Parts: sequence; C-alpha cells; structure tokens
Amino acid sequence: MPAPRAPRGICEPSPNPSGRTLPLKVLGVNDGGGGGGGGRPRAVKPSRASRWRAGVLILVHVLIAAHIVQWWYSGRDGGVRSTLSPIEPSESMYTLRDGAVNAGFVVFAVGILSTVLLGRWFCGWACHVVALQDLCAWMMKKCGVYPKPFRTRLLLWVPLILALYMFVWPTFHRLALTPGFEAAGVEMPLWMGRSAPFPGFEGHFVVEDFWATFPPWYIAVPFLFICGFVTVYFLGGKGFCTYGCPYGGFFAPLDRFSPGRIVVNEDCHQCGHCTAACTSNVRVHEEVRDYGAVVDPGCMKCLDCVSVCPNGALSFSFTAPAVLKRPASDAARERRKQPSRLYDMELRHEVWLLAFFLAALFSIRGWLDMVPLLLAAGLASVVTFGVWKTFGLWRDPNVRAQNIQLKLKGRVRPAGWVWVLLTIAMVGVCAWSAWTRSLHWRAELKWATTLGVGSQAPYTPGFVAPPGVRREAEGALELLRRAGPRGEGGWGWSHTGHRLRVRAWLELVVGDYASAERSIAAIFDAERRVDPVLSADLLKIGAALGRTPEATAAVFDGLIASRERPGALYLGRAVLAGMMGDHAKALELAPKALDEGPASDPATISNTLKLMLQMGLVADATSIAERAVELRPKNTDLRFTLALAYVFGERPDDAVRELGRVLERRPEDLASLTLMAQVLDAMEKPEEAKAYAERIRKIHERSSGAGAR
Repeated sequence: MPAPRAPRGICEPSPNPSGRTLPLKVLGVNDGGGGGGGGRPRAVKPSRASRWRAGVLILVHVLIAAHIVQWWYSGRDGGVRSTLSPIEPSESMYTLRDGAVNAGFVVFAVGILSTVLLGRWFCGWACHVVALQDLCAWMMKKCGVYPKPFRTRLLLWVPLILALYMFVWPTFHRLALTPGFEAAGVEMPLWMGRSAPFPGFEGHFVVEDFWATFPPWYIAVPFLFICGFVTVYFLGGKGFCTYGCPYGGFFAPLDRFSPGRIVVNEDCHQCGHCTAACTSNVRVHEEVRDYGAVVDPGCMKCLDCVSVCPNGALSFSFTAPAVLKRPASDAARERRKQPSRLYDMELRHEVWLLAFFLAALFSIRGWLDMVPLLLAAGLASVVTFGVWKTFGLWRDPNVRAQNIQLKLKGRVRPAGWVWVLLTIAMVGVCAWSAWTRSLHWRAELKWATTLGVGSQAPYTPGFVAPPGVRREAEGALELLRRAGPRGEGGWGWSHTGHRLRVRAWLELVVGDYASAERSIAAIFDAERRVDPVLSADLLKIGAALGRTPEATAAVFDGLIASRERPGALYLGRAVLAGMMGDHAKALELAPKALDEGPASDPATISNTLKLMLQMGLVADATSIAERAVELRPKNTDLRFTLALAYVFGERPDDAVRELGRVLERRPEDLASLTLMAQVLDAMEKPEEAKAYAERIRKIHERSSGAGAR
C-alpha cells in the first residue's frame, strides 16, 4: 500500500505533467535592472520618447483638420473650393493608373525612400491610424487590460498582398498582361478586366473636391474606430499595421534593407524593459541579444525602448541591414535554430486561416456598396480572429480573448456562447456579401458583352438587339434582380450609382424603356449632382417611347420639383421648350442649369453654354465661360467651350489662343483640331489650317490601323 501523500503547501508548485520548465530571470535593483542581483525588480520607467511622439501625432491630426477646414472655406468668394490634394498614400493609385501626380504620391514616395534609409520612422511618427492604435492600447492599459498580440506567420503576408493589388497589379495589367495577350493574338477574358492607355504624367496637386476619393463620414468614422481601436483590442498593439495596412506591405520588407536600426552596446543586462515598453510587439531584448540590433520589420522606431533602457544600452544608429544580420554567437545561432514558440497556432492551421482571411476580405469589400478595401481588411482581420477563437472553444480546455474568459476548465462560459453567436453572425454577413457580390460580378460580365451594339443604337426607332446580346442582357437583369433588395424580389441590397447605370443600359438593350427611365430617375436620387448625359438620355427615351414633347416635359417637371438642385435637368427641359416652340421659356430655363454658379459641374457648365450659344445668348455664355476658365484654368473642356464662344462672338484670334492651350494638354483632341482648322481657314490662313488637317488625317490613320489589328 503506497504511503499517503503529504498535503501540498500554498507556495509549492503544482505537478508539471509535461515536464517542461521555463527559466525566469530575477531582476535586481543594484545591477541596472539586469539579472543576478537581489532585491525587488526595478519598474519600467515612463518613456520620454512616447510624449514627444504623441505631440508629433497630435500635430499631424491638427494639420489634417486644418487642411479640411481650409478646403471647406476656400470657395466662399469664387464659389469653387480648391486645396492641396489629399496627403494620403492611397492617392498614389491615381498617379499610377491615370498619371495624376498628387501630394499623396509624393508623400508615399518620400515615406518609401525614408524607410529604405532610416527604417519605419514614417509609420511610427506620421501615421494617423498608428496614433489611434497607440491611443487605444494606452487606454486599455489604463483600464488594466494589456493587449496580447495575435502572432501568426502567414497572415503577415496580407499587407504585401494588398499593396501589390493596389499599386502593382494595375500597372502590370496595362504594361505586361494586356500587351502579352495582344502579342499572342488572344482576346483577354472579360473577367480579367481592361486597361485604358496610359495618358502620361500630369500635375494634380490642387483639387476642387477634397473628399472625392474618400468614403462618406458614415463610413470613415467606423473605419477609424475599427482599424484604430477594435483591431488593437483583438489583435494586440498595432494590429491593423500588422495584418491590414497595404502601405506597411511595402514599408515592412523595405525596412529589412535599411541601415538605420536600434542597436545595443555592452551595457545591456537583458532586463526586458525594452520589450515591455515596445508598442509594436517586438521582442527587443531577444533581438539585440542575438543580433546586436533590432531586425524585426515591425519596429517603427518609436524609440520607447531607447528611452526606458535603465543602462542607456540602446540607441538608434546605422549598421548592417537586417538582411545581412546573422546571429552574433554560437549560443544565438542555436537559439535561432529552435522552433519558435511565439506563434499562436501550428502552420497547418495558419494555411486555412489565411485562406479564410482572404475570402472574408474580398467578400466584405463592397458590402452594401460602401465598404472600402482598408475597412474590409480591418473587418476581415477581426472576423478571422473570431473564427480562430471559436475553433479554440471546440478544441482547447481554456480559451481567453484578452480580458474575456471564453472557456475555463473545459466549460464554455456565457461570454463564450456570446462570442460564438457573434462570430456566426459575422461569418454570415461575409457569406451574404460574397453571394451578392458574385451576382454583381456575373451581371457586369454579361453587361460588358452587350456594349458592342453601340452607345446610341438602343435609342434608334425600331431597334432590336441581336438574339445573343438580348439573351445576355436578360440574364444580367435577372442576376441584378436577385442581387437587389427584397422590395424588388432579391436577397441583396439596393443598387447605387454605377449599378443603376448598368441596369438602365441593359433595360434599354431589351427595349424596356419605361424601366430604364425609372432607373435613371433612381440615379438622380442616389447622386448629388445630375449627370447631363443622363438628362439627354431621358430625352431620347421619351422619343423612343413615342411621347409628345409635352408628355416628356411633364416627366422633367416632376424630377425638377423633387430635387433641391436640379442642375442639368434644366438643360433637357430647355430643349423640350424649344421643341414646343416656347423659345422664351427655353431662354429662361437654360441658365438655371448652373444652379451652383461657378461651382457647378464642369460638364454641366459646358453643355449649358453650348445650348446658350445655339439660342443666341452669346454675350452671356462668353462671360460665364471666361469666369469658369478663370476658376478652373486646367479644365480643357471649359477652355474648349470658351473657344467656341469666341467663334460665335466672331473673335477668331481669341479662339485660336484658347484652342492652342487646349491642344498643349490634349494634342490629339479631334474636336479641338477640327475647330482650329476651321477657324484658321476662315481667317484665310490656309497653310496653318492644312497643317492641322494633316494632323487629323494621321490620327485617323493610326486609329484605323489599330482597329484592323
């Protein structure tokens, strides 16, 4: 009979069935915080660098606010707001795609170059989202919650994937993929998209609509909250930087080549204060021990580790880049050979988690036609974390999410069941969004096949689409119906601007003019400004339906009455008044299209002025055109309209001057070349007119040659 076991004392450790032990260094007070000394461990002192960095980041937000305020008040006198283009790296997409060199591109380029030379200072000291994340981490610590980092290997590649998708794929598509298909004589599949020819680079540092490339406030606020706060709570400090920031997708790998690093001297006692102070989840004391410098690309040079080091052993200096760093000793090499135990899961689990993340990312992007890519990345990271913890509830006896105990000793707690329900709901939203967006995608592929009938053909009396085209259009309309709201027989959400245009076109192709008219009216309700092209389309639809001008005028009157600023709707109404013989009414209505004065949409201004010129209001149209060009000197459409006004006003020299300025920016604009040749011929300058006619001929030859290929 075995002897009875003596009762275990309070301080006696419980049995360790695994047999694993973990040595813990005892921090002393007499040796600078290093191990080996007796007494109480020294507390980590506050970081002076964090105060300086907080001040810099607050200044960044003040400058952002000042930029917005300056833009908002800039149009008080002339009516046209203008300001420096947004200083946001995402603006670089428009530089690479459209050639519009803007402030965001310049700042992003400076950030990339500075990272190559100095490391990720730009992220740590200039990013407003980093500021929000650090604020959240600070608030959590004040509440006694220390955010535990979610550590994976494969998900670290997500930012690079996003960066390549945003900034490299469009250029690769235009410069390599499209020419490759053309050289092979194979038509590129529609699902791969199409690239427009690159127009060349042009300065675009001043913009009228500062907010044009940003989401509305009701999306921007949730974005800042989710990416700046929610991701930190679930994923740890700088969680969005780690798993969702496409700019970090470039900055992190480039940091590996930077000579600017946090380095250590011989005064380091391995106290761990640096790691405790780091807000970027870097294991500073381990890296400087093994490499003599911090090599983790997550280091954002916040300098907290330098500030809190009790021995002054850390500093920022220039040394070999991380890609050239090797373990400094045999012991370090042995340590680095051992499998890391920092990660939260096995590699095989990370594979399916990465697959789920990417699926969630591209599902939730465009949800309700509102969620942009970066917000989708933040949401996908949170949903992925939720799925991982839910999997842990099924597999592990104890599961915790930060300060929330989800499962304890094999029993799921109430918080765990709430967690499961919320995760199921989030995954359900992702699935719903994926299903709806797949219908949108399929519908737009079918829509693209119908464009070959020509933009004006559906308005032609007696038009009947070819059977194949009609079949594709009907199929696309059915897909859009299923992807629409419940009120329209679908299971998706309401259609917005672009998709309403697609639907209107498809309805025209199948000959359903009444439905197309309703879709165009819905576009007017969905968008702030009335597109003059759509106003003209309503006139054509009225004619296709066989309506009298009076009946179509009633439709316009109803739309005008329902809008605070009808804008270009007045153009269509003025045309109808002229058709009905009421020229006085037409003269009265046409100028009303400019209901925002000089701040009206440039396309609306141009179309209104052309109509006024045809009605004989030459002096008024010329005056408005001159003011519009004064406020928007780079807008070639307005400048062409001004040249046209000078032609009507028998001022050929002024017309030639303005057309010359248009052709400086658009040297192959056929309308400007044709008008220039006509004006010069009327001025009895046949040689100059002949030169422009020759330019027109060469452009037509190139176009016909390209079409033959």
